[in-house]
Amino acid sequence: DTSETRTMALSLEFSAQKSLLQSLEAVHNQIGVAAMNNDGHIVEKSGEVSEDDAQQIFMLLQNTHSLLSTVGDPSLQRVTISFRAASYVITMGNDRIYVVKKPL
Repeated sequence: DTSETRTMALSLEFSAQKSLLQSLEAVHNQIGVAAMNNDGHIVEKSGEVSEDDAQQIFMLLQNTHSLLSTVGDPSLQRVTISFRAASYVITMGNDRIYVVKKPL
């Protein structure tokens, strides 16, 4: 019974993550979306977000540890990082880091 409950909870969590990623795919003018785990590795993506993109974003988030420590703070909803060719809108939730890549 406990195993079945755990399986249902994992299924609901996966479903919530999947629907969030699908919602991000609908963002106007996006050229890629990704979901990363807490180690900075892409667990799911669509479009032009590469593993290199993910690693650069994750390193910047690590270097600004104060941003990561405020994840539970409801006032922090998203972070935007701009490079020469693209900007990345980042939001965190459900033990994932969600990234939307947009052209500049």
